[in-house]
Amino acid sequence: MTGRETTEISGLLRTVPEGRAKRPGSAFSFRRKSRQNCMASLLVLSFTIILILNFRHADSFYAVPKNGKSADNGNMKAGSDGMKRILVAEDDAILNSGLCYNLELDGYQAVPACDAATALKKIQNESFDLTILDVNLPDGDGFDLCKKIRAVRDTPVVFLTARDLEADAMKGFDLGADDYVTKPFNVNIFRKKVAAVLKRSEKQKIPSLYACGDLIIDFDRLTASVGGEPIMLTPNEYKILKIFTGNPGVLLTRQVLLEKLYDADADFVDEHALTVNINRLRSKIETGGRKYVRTVYGMGYIWAGDGE
Repeated sequence: MTGRETTEISGLLRTVPEGRAKRPGSAFSFRRKSRQNCMASLLVLSFTIILILNFRHADSFYAVPKNGKSADNGNMKAGSDGMKRILVAEDDAILNSGLCYNLELDGYQAVPACDAATALKKIQNESFDLTILDVNLPDGDGFDLCKKIRAVRDTPVVFLTARDLEADAMKGFDLGADDYVTKPFNVNIFRKKVAAVLKRSEKQKIPSLYACGDLIIDFDRLTASVGGEPIMLTPNEYKILKIFTGNPGVLLTRQVLLEKLYDADADFVDEHALTVNINRLRSKIETGGRKYVRTVYGMGYIWAGDGE
């Protein structure tokens, strides 16, 4: 390049204002740094939320209450410390943790279980005011687990599952579910549903220990005695007694009883089976001329207690 050409090019470069020549590069650099800062902030926020949730629920994941004692040590009574206890059977650990977090925000004690075996063991050894069940559990079906829970406890059940077919929902309600919620779901609406189920359950709640005259029934331990002598009752007879004692003085028609007693195992399919079970129950509890159940012919039965 000649000296003249160099001089001309240098002159052209000097005609471009210095600030304008640098502006495009500076704007690009600023946008790049802004995107980097935004991404870094989002990552920090995400990790902070995860750390807070993990710290908040470290005791829930390992089922260790805040008093430092394991929940598996001894039988814990539902509401013994004034808090409603809710079992959350969900295999997705993140969702389980999130559910427990939101339930505890509402003042409940949430107990996690990530498989059917753990959930059933907790149900057998502890008492709960509500059970939240996923249908697709890694070691079993939530519907089968619901049957096993019903055989041990009369605890309200809410299904929370991705199985949104009408047949699945109908099966859940046939098993006695109090609600059937499909994923994805709104967590705030779900919290309201839980509160509504617990409120209905509280109104219908029957004391676990029932005493009337010589008859004493412990519905939690499934034991009964008449005049101090223990009597053997079948699971169906305990179900009948729970319905009767929960509705004293109320005429229960045969149709109402059949609807309340019917379950997925079809324990009662006709009125004859109902009559046989009630007659057998009366022969066990009505002694010494005392009549607990009064028959209203052509209509149904009334639990008279020791009124007769």
